[in-house]
Amino acid sequence: ETVPLIKGGDTMKEEITDILAYLQGDMNPEEHQVWERKIKLTFFNQNDQGIEDVNTILFKKDGSIYDENITDNDGITLLKAPYTSRDPYILKAFYKGILVYDGYLRNSLIKTNFAIDIELNNFTVEIRDNNNLPPGVELTPVLSSLQNNDNIQIIPEEIDAGNFIFKDIPSGKYKLQITYANFVDEKIINLPKDGNYFNVQFSAEFN
Repeated sequence: ETVPLIKGGDTMKEEITDILAYLQGDMNPEEHQVWERKIKLTFFNQNDQGIEDVNTILFKKDGSIYDENITDNDGITLLKAPYTSRDPYILKAFYKGILVYDGYLRNSLIKTNFAIDIELNNFTVEIRDNNNLPPGVELTPVLSSLQNNDNIQIIPEEIDAGNFIFKDIPSGKYKLQITYANFVDEKIINLPKDGNYFNVQFSAEFN
C-alpha cells in the first residue's frame, strides 16, 4: 500500500523522519500536507454476491463526516479519506434504510480494501381472516426495524391475494404490522431465526 507523502522536510532524510513521526502520532497532520487516498469497500451477501445500493458513510470520532457513497451493482464503493494515525475511522452502512454495519475500520493506514458480509433474507407473509380466507379488503403488511429506533418502513411485493414476499431483508428483529381502519395486527419476527414464512391473522370482522 502507498505510504502517505508528507511535505515538510527539505531533504529525503527529513521527509522520512516526518513520515515516521506522523505514523507514531508525534506530528499534527493539520500542519502538514497529507495525501488523500481511497478506501475500497465491498459488501457481499451470504452467497458471495455483491450488494447494490448500500449507503456508506465514513465518520471521524467527533461525528463529522469524511465522505459517503453508495455501492454499485457489484457491491463496491470508494470513500475518500486523509491519512490519520490518531483518529480512527468509523464506518456506518445502511441498506434499505437499516443500519447493517457500525464499527471502526482498523489498520486503515496500511489496509485500504475491506470486504464486509451482510446476511440478507427473503420471506413470505400470508394474511388470512377468521375464516382462513384472504381478507376481502385490500391490505399490505409493513415491516419496520426494532434495532435502529427509526421510522423506516419496508413494503413487500404482492404475490396474489393475501400473500406477499419481502426480499433481501437484513438479519435482525422487526415488527410486521397490518392496519385497517382502527384495527391493528402485528407480529414480532427475528430474522433468520424465525424462518421464512409467517402467517398473520387479520382480526377485523365485518357485518
